[in-house]
Amino acid sequence: MSADMIAFVTPHSLEWLDEYAKNVPRIIHSHGGRYLAISHNVPNAVEVVEGDGPAPTFIVLFTFPSVNAIKGFLDAPEYAPYKQARVAGTDSVFYAFENDDNAPQLVGQPS
Repeated sequence: MSADMIAFVTPHSLEWLDEYAKNVPRIIHSHGGRYLAISHNVPNAVEVVEGDGPAPTFIVLFTFPSVNAIKGFLDAPEYAPYKQARVAGTDSVFYAFENDDNAPQLVGQPS
């Protein structure tokens, strides 16, 4: 069963972003992960369409082989300096969940 991770990121500075973008994708791939979607880097690209609360600046959606692979990526020594820079320069919340491969049948959609 695969696992997905969604990241809500609001930067207070972008000093960390160039090095992060250059180096982190290969680390993600080394843990079996890949990017599925990234919101545009333009003002108001993320819109709240239901509920309350502020919209993050960026939303990023990833897929990995498992939640353990996600945790392995987040705890990887080679990711540590980029993670520290991101944490220092943003307000971020990351969520991980196992993907229910039966979801299309559960909600009546074709698979």
